[in-house]
Amino acid sequence: TPHGSCARSGPTTAEGFGRCRDDARLASVPRAEAATVAARGTRGHRVASFTHSIADGIGLHARPAAQFVRVASGFEAEIRVSCGEREADAKSLLEVLQLEASTGASITVTADGSDAEAALLALRETLAAV
Repeated sequence: TPHGSCARSGPTTAEGFGRCRDDARLASVPRAEAATVAARGTRGHRVASFTHSIADGIGLHARPAAQFVRVASGFEAEIRVSCGEREADAKSLLEVLQLEASTGASITVTADGSDAEAALLALRETLAAV
């Protein structure tokens, strides 16, 4: 892939996401981009994820990345974000910036922990607002 681009291919499934306690809020999430309960994580909880396409004209630069990290840091779950072949700790600004997620890139956010689904919902809302 070209420098700064990290388009990710592959289908996104939505099975299992509606099992969250807050089904009313989740109903507004497009099924094609809804989080997926994939497996049991290392913490013994369900692992959930979602894919988001970066729409900002500059990409996931310093200000939106800082907002994303701030929200991620408020949860106990282990949260990872990947873009193409790169993966980062969502609670580390430096690592998130090193993803070089430019406009049009797809990022996948994965959470493992007791508050994983709440974390993903908050992070989805954060990405939509930046």
